[in-house]
Amino acid sequence: MQTTIVGRTVEYQVNEKTGEFSASYNGEKYAHMTLAGLKGILERQLKKKPLDIGVIEINSNYGDNMTIRHGRIMGVHSGNNNLMVQWRGDTALEQYKSHYSDALLKRDTDLKKLQHLFDKMKAASDAYNKFVQESRFDRSVVKEQE
Repeated sequence: MQTTIVGRTVEYQVNEKTGEFSASYNGEKYAHMTLAGLKGILERQLKKKPLDIGVIEINSNYGDNMTIRHGRIMGVHSGNNNLMVQWRGDTALEQYKSHYSDALLKRDTDLKKLQHLFDKMKAASDAYNKFVQESRFDRSVVKEQE
């Protein structure tokens, strides 16, 4: 079920056994015996200062380049606990799936060191792939032995 509080849609549930109303906001669970009581709790939470945490996202997919995206975590989706991120240059918020949040780095991450480590990882990966390719078993040798 949904309700609107301070202009935001919030999903809530009713416990069939106890009749208690509950909802989640910013990763926290709230409950009250009445819907009005739950709405009051959520309204106070929604009016609090929003989150504003600087993060960076690294995307490489083990390719040749590493891309860096700067953003700010502005909140947590009340229904699915995804992070709500505003990326630099965008005005809209984007849901960032919670199970991917370990791909986010702190804003003050040493980007030069990160790039250096990425370059070393890429060089090692390239050397590994080259070695495996050069060492690959050639099936034509078997036919020659027959």
